[in-house]
Amino acid sequence: MNIFAEQRGLTLIETIVAIVLILLLVTAFAGAFVVGLQSEVEVDMSLKAGDMAESIMEYLSEQDIAEDYLNNGNYDKSFSVFFDSEDKKTDILGDDSDLLEFYDNRVNPGDSEIKISEDAAPDGLVEVEIIVKWEERGRDWEFDLISRLRN
Repeated sequence: MNIFAEQRGLTLIETIVAIVLILLLVTAFAGAFVVGLQSEVEVDMSLKAGDMAESIMEYLSEQDIAEDYLNNGNYDKSFSVFFDSEDKKTDILGDDSDLLEFYDNRVNPGDSEIKISEDAAPDGLVEVEIIVKWEERGRDWEFDLISRLRN
């Protein structure tokens, strides 16, 4: 007579192996979930930087660049100089609270720049480069937008 023939349920070893396998699967999915969340935050910050650069570009396209900004054919200023007042910042960035919060809490206005050059573009145009720099999770990020506008 076989004493194992009437065995019902799992042995202790089988139970431990099953638990270890389940823990490995949960750990793998949790790691993938965390990486996904980090990527989502990074993409969100990049989109906000792009929106900010686009807002500045739209503002500049409505200005007389040669008269208001160019000195000897060039303009190279940090955001802290360009946004010389809270009113100007609000006028350019609009009422988008996410964008204003991003600028106030994430963007490094001393390192972010606006560069305008007549030399780098064909006649009648100026090249405008907007560089948005910020720090996220101890890492430096940068978004560049380059376009040509009529002078």
